Amino acid sequence: MIERPQTLRDSELSPGIFLFPSGWEGKIRGLTTADEDKLRDRRLWKTMQAMDEIVRLCVEGPEEKTKDMLIGDALFALVQIRRISYGDEYEIKVQCSNCGRVYIWQEDLGTLPVRYLEDENETREIILPVSKKKVTWKLLRQSDDRKLMKLNETVPNELTTNELLVRIIAIEGEQAVTRDIIRQLPVRDVEALRQDFEERDCGVDMLIYPSCPYCDFEEEIPLPIQPAFFPFMQVTRRKQRSLK
Repeated sequence: MIERPQTLRDSELSPGIFLFPSGWEGKIRGLTTADEDKLRDRRLWKTMQAMDEIVRLCVEGPEEKTKDMLIGDALFALVQIRRISYGDEYEIKVQCSNCGRVYIWQEDLGTLPVRYLEDENETREIILPVSKKKVTWKLLRQSDDRKLMKLNETVPNELTTNELLVRIIAIEGEQAVTRDIIRQLPVRDVEALRQDFEERDCGVDMLIYPSCPYCDFEEEIPLPIQPAFFPFMQVTRRKQRSLK
């Protein structure tokens, strides 16, 4: 069995060619001035469509892999594009959970771990611990993510149900996967599903561990992906404020 790369930095097989988490090889380039011009539309960032657009502009590969990417592959590409365009160092503001002080943490994006799929099958099965039912779920694609965002906008008080509704393909003994059926799942079954999603999906491990310089307390937090992840968006915001 071929040894898989362990980190984002290691996944570059040759200059500009990367091994994506679902197992295919593709080309990733950095952003250009022309790309920045296209991406300055604030409406794109409000809906997070800019993230998909960045990936579309900068990734080349087989159409069946790039047209509607797995979320794990798309996130991998997004962070790689940021690395290529602006370097590995990413500064974030952190408020310590122990002493409450705020500090700046520099994360080396190249060291983030990558999880690779064991096979090309995009569906998974799990036997739930309480109901004992077999559930079939799928790896999410970009189109699924957009569907989930719309559900979260229309039904904002049912975020867990929305995610399961998009991810689950079949539940043993049920003719269809409906919102009412998902609502009735015991929370222990839901937690088992979440753990299975995390362990058997592909992508980048986005947990980081900043350490407070004032009290040495180590946090465990998700790496924030927001417009500031791409520095040119910070310039755009400053210019907009100066015009007011």
